[in-house]
Amino acid sequence: MFRMLSRFLVSLLSVALMSVPAASDANQAHDLVRKSLVYLTALGTPQTGDLVGVDDASESHATGFIVSSDGFVLTTEHFFEKLKEDNANRIKITGRIGDVKAQSISAQYISALESLDLVLLKLQLPYGQKRPAALTIGDTLSIDQSSPPKFLTSGFSGEAYKRRLAAFNDASNAEVSFAWTLNVKIGPGQSGSPVYLDDGTVVGVVKGTAKDDDEATLMIPIEYALPLIGHFRVIEMNRKIDWLLKTVGEVSDDDPPLHLRLNKVEANLEEIASNFSWEAESRRDGSLSVHYKKIIGGGPKIKKIHLSVQPHMKIRQPNADNIVISPMARLRLRTATDDPPIFELKKTRHDGRDGEFIIPDIQKKLKSLLSLTDGAVEGQRPFDHLELVITPILESDEKLPSTTIKEQLAYDWFE
Repeated sequence: MFRMLSRFLVSLLSVALMSVPAASDANQAHDLVRKSLVYLTALGTPQTGDLVGVDDASESHATGFIVSSDGFVLTTEHFFEKLKEDNANRIKITGRIGDVKAQSISAQYISALESLDLVLLKLQLPYGQKRPAALTIGDTLSIDQSSPPKFLTSGFSGEAYKRRLAAFNDASNAEVSFAWTLNVKIGPGQSGSPVYLDDGTVVGVVKGTAKDDDEATLMIPIEYALPLIGHFRVIEMNRKIDWLLKTVGEVSDDDPPLHLRLNKVEANLEEIASNFSWEAESRRDGSLSVHYKKIIGGGPKIKKIHLSVQPHMKIRQPNADNIVISPMARLRLRTATDDPPIFELKKTRHDGRDGEFIIPDIQKKLKSLLSLTDGAVEGQRPFDHLELVITPILESDEKLPSTTIKEQLAYDWFE
């Protein structure tokens, strides 16, 4: 049922995406991307040097690009290098979307990956203003380096808008090991510009000119930015799934597929599910804690889980000394009719990045099973482990793919 519904949703999503005009050549791609470019300015008051105390005397410029329609902007962290050198305070950051003469919008520093030279900013978009379009984020992992595509880049050099065609040179660089080298010349202020394909999909971020060759440019592969921007992809996917569920409603297993490109659904749903890692832990009161950690903050929230618990016991073979690990029947966790049982989220921490579910009376139920099993190995650990099958349920009531984990029990069985 879940797979069929998921495929149906993705078929509609595919059709919806097909209605968006695609950039078919370099000029169309440049025009598409320009609407999401941001001309960035940072001003501060120097605390060192000849201009100590002069307001806004420390100044820096860069290009960034919109990664979320809420106004989040990705650029290079060395955008702030001049202000750091001047030990500047009273720093003001502004951005202009699409053009250096566009409305100036205040921005805030959100987070950075300094070792990768990446920073995330947030434009304070005026109330009621049309939201800017976020660029499509791709990756370099699928690029065939033996037959690379055309690379494009555009940004602001000084106050001039520049667009360039780039060629792949190498996927490594002696100066910056993780950076790709492209054959293209850029000017001051173009650091932070997106590198994209001819359909507008972003695959990298311009880091700067190579020190040993001013005709070459270093590019940071976009996947290095995922710790900063990955949750926007999860949020957008969840938003589309919610919208399609409300629009389409339930479907049956007999409903035929609507589109050929349906196999992508598993990857889409697994991308959301992969944002959560799961563990379980025995508790002194005899209950079991099942908890998750979110790899990336924000995005979809889990409100409850379906849970199946299967004990695996150490069983001594009749008339023999060898021991086998034998799976037993699933525990009956509740007297209600839910199968598998549903458990509600008990608490969250760290702004929702950690969540915990409490499963009561696990030790009691296992002791009852132990008393009925004459062949169980004597000793402090008659159970080898519990196998837990967890099916997360989001606030939208959408189910994510199930996850199976094992818990090595720490209860005292013979107290």
